Amino acid sequence: MKRILHIVGSMNMGGTETFLMNVYRNIDRSKVQFDFVAYGRDGKKDYYEDEIGGLGGKYYKLPSTGSMGFSGIIKELRKILRGNEYAAVHSHTMYNSGFAMIAAKKENVKIRIVHSHTTKDDAAAASFKTKIYNGVMKYFINSYSTMCCACSMAAAERLFNKKAILKKYKFMANAVDFTGYLDADTDFGKVRAELGIDEASVVIGHVGRFGISKNQLFALDAFRKYTEKYNSYAYLLFVGGGDENVRQSVMKKADEYGLSEKVIFAGIRKDIPDIMNCMDVFILPSVYEGLGIVLLEAQVSGLNCVVSENIQPEADLGMNLLHWVDLSRGAEKWADELNKYIGKKITDTQYIKEHIEKSPFRLEQVVEDFYGLYRIGS
Repeated sequence: MKRILHIVGSMNMGGTETFLMNVYRNIDRSKVQFDFVAYGRDGKKDYYEDEIGGLGGKYYKLPSTGSMGFSGIIKELRKILRGNEYAAVHSHTMYNSGFAMIAAKKENVKIRIVHSHTTKDDAAAASFKTKIYNGVMKYFINSYSTMCCACSMAAAERLFNKKAILKKYKFMANAVDFTGYLDADTDFGKVRAELGIDEASVVIGHVGRFGISKNQLFALDAFRKYTEKYNSYAYLLFVGGGDENVRQSVMKKADEYGLSEKVIFAGIRKDIPDIMNCMDVFILPSVYEGLGIVLLEAQVSGLNCVVSENIQPEADLGMNLLHWVDLSRGAEKWADELNKYIGKKITDTQYIKEHIEKSPFRLEQVVEDFYGLYRIGS
């Protein structure tokens, strides 16, 4: 049995973390076992922490990278690697992945993987010191990794150089367990009643961590225009945790707009298939996005999705449910697009299943792809 060490920022309910857990739950743990290292989580309890332990994995919590310093990070990682026989180190922490590659190479780990999950580009606003740091880390990432993975070509180009992409790049689809979406027996009225929404109202939905990248304030602006122009009895449903300051700013703005009773903050939910079944259309005006796992879930729920130009084409399941609108077109144009797809959900589950079968995102296929990364026979 091979042990793989994943380097992460945390194991809370974000897109990357959920993707990893979808894979972890479904691997053959007689062949391969996952352990995790997270930075800056000391003294904090992460959402998936207990489940990792229940599945037989170890979860190491290191201090923040800033508090450890360069040599301290590498020293702590090498200590973990020396205490275990890892077949591979698989890092998901963008520029900080350079530390993992240095430590893994020094400890002679044969398979060293860096995985890019985002297209975020803050180079223009970065300080000179940060630019130097990113440049040094990219050198070690591209030189010391044995494989470079990403959820989209745009995400790959954010972290890897042309030589690395040409010689050792592999597209890795984000795994989604679609079962709950296709087999859900949702009591539509019950779920809406719990959320305080009547059955006849239009629901514009958004699932994602509150933060600058997901652009929830713009979603609120688009909703406001929609209520003014088309339907004052609609609801905007936000699902997810994340940055509390951002969430509070959205709540404050909703109050200023006089929409507090029409904007629902449902928090972190485990019943996402049921929640999505209660939506009429999905909105994702991301400022940047590696792929957008939530869009795969929304499409499998039959939802038309109005998305920004920053959503990657790899997220399209081919059912004509993704509709790109540039953020520069403004909130009113987004309201027009949202209105266009109200009442046009796909309810033919056989049609949806056929597209899932052709998709690289099928959980079974992604698990096989992970076996290939780690050179494990299926």
